[in-house]
Amino acid sequence: MGWNSWNTFGADINEKLIFETADRMADGGLLSHGYEYLVIDDCWSLKTRDSDGRLVPDRKISARDEKPLPIMCIQRT
Repeated sequence: MGWNSWNTFGADINEKLIFETADRMADGGLLSHGYEYLVIDDCWSLKTRDSDGRLVPDRKISARDEKPLPIMCIQRT
């Protein structure tokens, strides 16, 4: 089961907000109730893809160079 960012925040997301949400999910006990995913539904990537056709993280949402925001959230849990 998962929680979807779009239903609450729409396009108004950023790295700090997503990490705070992930922490609240864990601290609030949602993980023990079957929640496994924090879905960053939309607006985390640029509207254009790279030369290989892959999505490109929007650096206005997350300025991390090492890994895109969705991967960082997975590794925190």
